Parts: sequence; C-alpha cells; structure tokens
Amino acid sequence: MQNYRFTNWSQIHSCKPAYYHTPQTIEQVKDIIKQASAQHLPVKVVGSGHSPSNIACTHGHMISLQK
Repeated sequence: MQNYRFTNWSQIHSCKPAYYHTPQTIEQVKDIIKQASAQHLPVKVVGSGHSPSNIACTHGHMISLQK
C-alpha cells in the first residue's frame, strides 16, 4: 500500500513510508525484503505503535505485524 501515514500512539511521531505492507505469510515477508533490497530501501517492522520515539518511522518499507 502506498500513501499510508503511520502515527504512533501519542501522535507525536509520524512518517509516510514509501510502502506499507501487512503480510500474512513468511513467504510474503521474504518477498518484501527482497524487493526492498533491490530498491536499496530500509525496512522497518511495526507492532502496535506504542513506542514513545520515532523508532518505527521509515522512508522505505514498513511491515505491520497485525496479520
């Protein structure tokens, strides 16, 4: 998904990753990492967004663990 804006729980930190993914299988995660590597973009994994910092923010690929 593109044009996604991530905001942490406190709404202090946010970012707009180039790609936002909600994979359901390990194979999908592997494919995302291969794609990001080919594009030379970073990958961040985000959980529930409860970190008080901007540690989950990225300009590259964001992987959500919700599924």
